[in-house]
Amino acid sequence: MVLYYIKKIKLSIISRYYRYKFSLNAVAGICYGPIDPLFTFKHTVCLAFYPSHVHLGDQLFHLPMVHMLISQGISVHILGPTPLAFLFEAMGCQIRSNGQSSPGSVIVTKWDCLSEVIHEPGGYFLGLNYRRMTGPGRIGDLISNAVQSVLSPWVAVKKMEFPGIDSYLGMTEMPARSWPPGPIVVVNNCVNSNRVNARLKQRSFWTRVCQLKHNATVLFIGEHSNTPLPAWVDQDYRGQLSFPELFRLCHTHASQITLVTFDTVIAHIGVLCGVSAVHVVCKSNKQLVSQRFVPFVSIADHPSMQSVQLY
Repeated sequence: MVLYYIKKIKLSIISRYYRYKFSLNAVAGICYGPIDPLFTFKHTVCLAFYPSHVHLGDQLFHLPMVHMLISQGISVHILGPTPLAFLFEAMGCQIRSNGQSSPGSVIVTKWDCLSEVIHEPGGYFLGLNYRRMTGPGRIGDLISNAVQSVLSPWVAVKKMEFPGIDSYLGMTEMPARSWPPGPIVVVNNCVNSNRVNARLKQRSFWTRVCQLKHNATVLFIGEHSNTPLPAWVDQDYRGQLSFPELFRLCHTHASQITLVTFDTVIAHIGVLCGVSAVHVVCKSNKQLVSQRFVPFVSIADHPSMQSVQLY
């Protein structure tokens, strides 16, 4: 954990240096501009998902933007390995390795990844600081607005309502398991950021689980762990479920599932799949999380918009 924050600080310092070197614009949580002075846009946007820095939940924030661009004939490439590749491919993205961005592409990533992006041939940088971006709407909307604005000198991109992922999941081959009938409480207490805060919130987390577990099958998911679980946990799936399996579980059994988690990728999956209830224990800044991140986008007439409870 300490090493993670040391690396984060180092990347921030280096990225700040390159921001001034390339005279990039920086305003309201957005840093943008050409790295190649001869840059010409060639109708491609690359999402750079550096696994050490762009968490899986952050990657899902970009789904509305991906839908908007591909629907209007702009190619979207995903740079870097991601266990969510199956979903992005279903939406029409190409998956590429880091360092293989197309010349003439706008590279979208977190703002402090500029030191990585300068090695890409794409030529134009759009860096995002999710917490500092301003404007009405949730983070998925803010990202779409930022991309729309940056692309405006070359192409007029129309704002589009995000329809959710139901149609994309229907196009995806996902492994099937048998799940119990009746109510299911799916529990995840794994986090990859703000771990200290998450530890301080464990009592609140377990209080929520205990309030919801009665007359339900309790499934524990998340990263592999040998930490003993309470005796009332019915099935331990830690380290066993792939993301396609998790999406299938939440999507096909949505009406049965109550999800309890921290504000992580698991919460976003529950919202996208429209499970009956999503109980989220916020690691920090509950107000910001509720206003911007969970849900990360408004989906018209989607049941999940009414199912989220934050603590």
